[in-house]
This record gives sequence, structure tokens and C-alpha cells, in this order.
Amino acid sequence: MLSLLALLSPSSSCPTCIAPTHSWATLPVSFHASAIRTNERGEFSAAQLATVARFPLVTLEKWQGSGAVHAATGAPAFLWEEDAWVAAARQVKAARKAQSADGAGEVSVVAWMDSTQVYTGWVFPPNLTACAHCTVDPRAHGALVNHTYNADVYAVQGRSRAAEYMERRPGLLVANTSDPRGAPATAWGGLHVYDFAQPAVQALWRQNCLALTASGAIDGCGADFSGHPKDASDAWIAGHEAMLRDTTRALGSEGLVVGKDWGELGDYVSAILHEGCTASNDTITSFRALAQRAKASGARLVAQCHFGHPNIVVPLNATAAEDTAAAFLCGAGADHYYVTGPWRDDHAFDLGNFSSHWLPSIMGRPLGAPLADAVYEAEGAVWSRAFASGTKVTFDARANRGSIAWSDEGGAPSALTAVHS
Repeated sequence: MLSLLALLSPSSSCPTCIAPTHSWATLPVSFHASAIRTNERGEFSAAQLATVARFPLVTLEKWQGSGAVHAATGAPAFLWEEDAWVAAARQVKAARKAQSADGAGEVSVVAWMDSTQVYTGWVFPPNLTACAHCTVDPRAHGALVNHTYNADVYAVQGRSRAAEYMERRPGLLVANTSDPRGAPATAWGGLHVYDFAQPAVQALWRQNCLALTASGAIDGCGADFSGHPKDASDAWIAGHEAMLRDTTRALGSEGLVVGKDWGELGDYVSAILHEGCTASNDTITSFRALAQRAKASGARLVAQCHFGHPNIVVPLNATAAEDTAAAFLCGAGADHYYVTGPWRDDHAFDLGNFSSHWLPSIMGRPLGAPLADAVYEAEGAVWSRAFASGTKVTFDARANRGSIAWSDEGGAPSALTAVHS
């Protein structure tokens, strides 16, 4: 297995890319979500932007601007997600600089692409009741789905130029050998699959990512479904890994390719978003092991602990968020970040400003660098760790409950607590 250090060139191939700046001053946090109802450019509202600009690492999901409206009239506005990502990223970067005391604040913005499946099936305008090749699909929660390119699709997420390009060229998609029509194969959500056994498809994905970073506003690309489908061929798996590895190399030391699985990190991706991060001993040991691996190799291995989905159970509450944050802090090292909240802004508890993503009860409070690795007391099955500010963290690995004794006094209650307590 090649190390990430062997993949990266001495100088960055993406001169405008900005790697995230990690700090122990407060709980290291990142943002992962999207705004559906935006203006015609795909930008955040002022209230949303005030939250998003707090984070040094921002990942924009596929739905950014998918429900855009013209600000002047309220009429639906069509946006490609690629354009919405770039517009939102520019907005976030400007807001981050304005929010910093010296105007020099930076943020790393990642566009969350899919590395396996091809998303299509969208209908525009969204309020149509009928259209050619469209049907109301119960698998899509009763929504109208456009089956022009894919008769099986029901997971409609975003509007991608890259996806439409692929769907118009079915020879670039994995073929369903059991289908007498020779139709492309489908995976989760009835989606077609990139045929990464073909070098041309590998190059297309890489070029799509590089086109985004060439905007000067995007600093890397997410690789959703970066793991391999169970029925993938050896050629597909090799091509998929080669594509991600080549993209990581192309972005250089400052750009990010963000996968989802621990085993990928440092091999063919430079970061991961660990979805379903839990209040558990597994969270502690996984982040501890990653921190030790990064220290031993000298590689920068960015990892995010995403609490909130798919483990989201409304009401999402601050107690569960603190339990998971305590587990994270017991294991976290440099370049590790904590993430809360769902993928989209259309949840009641986000209150129009992504309030589930910024929790004042645990975020923005004094932390400081860890004084040492966490200590495990076997008899009580309790982890403990102290930080430079005087903040102390404990985690009960039997009860899966954590506690953070902050060094400051009191602290504002979380918006989630206010809504759901």
C-alpha cells in the first residue's frame, strides 16, 4: 500500500487550494450540509452564513441550491449543483475573512461529489404535477421523478452536469449483463454506476473535481460511496482506487479528497468523513489509532466525526451530542474535527440558521491542546483526558456516556436544548 506522502508532489498542484487549519483553542469542528432553498446563485441566507462561516472546514452537500428561487420574484430558479457549490464557497470564504478579527481567516471548502453512483431524475420546475417520462414514485416519498435517462431511479439528489453527461453516454456506465436490453446496472436508489474499469471514466471524474478546484473557491472533492459495492469486479475496484489516488495526487498537499472509510485514509484519499460517529469506545479507539498512525508516518490525515446522521433521531439533543463529543475528544488528534447535524437544511430543528450544526454548549468554549493521550481506567471502564485550558473530559465506556467539565463558567445552552428540552 502506498503511503499518502509518496503520492503527493512537493508543491501543490492546486495553487488556490487551502488545507483546513486545525486548532485546539476550542472543540475542533467542521460543517457538512447544504441549503436547498437558496437565491438564484445558490448562496446561503444571511442567518445560515453566520453559522457556516464559523467553521474552518466546510463540506457542501449535493442539494445545495436544488430548491433555488429568484430573490426578486420567488419563482423557481434552475441551478446546476456545480455552480451552486462555487457560488456558496465564494460566499463562505468572504464571510470567514470578514468574521475574523484581522480579516485573514481562511476556510477549506469541499464539494461533496459521489464516487460511485450517478444522480439523475430531477424535475424542473419542482411544482409540476406531470411531465414527459415522469411518474409519481412511492420509493421517492411520493415525489415526481423524471425517468428520461434511468427507468429505475428514485433517489433524486441535486442536479449535476457531470451526471447528465454520463447518462447521455451509457457506454460509460456499468452494464447490467443480466438485462437483455443491455441497460446500465443500478445500485442504491436505482442509480446507475460509473464504470471505473474504464480509464476514460476515471479521467472524467478527476477532471470534474479539478474543474471545481480551478474556480479558486473549492479546495477539494468529497467521494461519497468511496467504499466498493459488494458485487464490484476486481477491475472496477482497481479503477476506482486509481481514480481517487490520482485525484489526491493531482490536488497536491493542500487539496482534499474526502472518503468515508478508515482504511482508505492515507492510501487513496487524504481525508474521511466518518458518518454515524457515536458515543462509544469504538470512536475513541478509532481516532486514537489514526492519531498514532499520522504521528508515526508524518502524514496529515484529516478525519471528521459526524454525529447526527445516519444516527439522527429527532429530537436531536445536546446531551447525546456532548456524549459523542466527549468520546471524540478522548481519541482525537491533530487534523480531527467534530461535526453535528443532518445533510440538509429542511429540518425543523435547524431554525433557518443551521442551529443543529453549531452547539454553544460544547462549541466555541475554551479547550486548549491535550496535555497527554487519554488514560483508561479498566476497573471502571472510564477514559479521561485533560486539556491546556483546564477543561477535562471523561467517558464511561460501559454506559456510553460522556462528560466535559469546561474551564469557563456556565456556557450558553444549545439551541437544540432550547427547542427540545
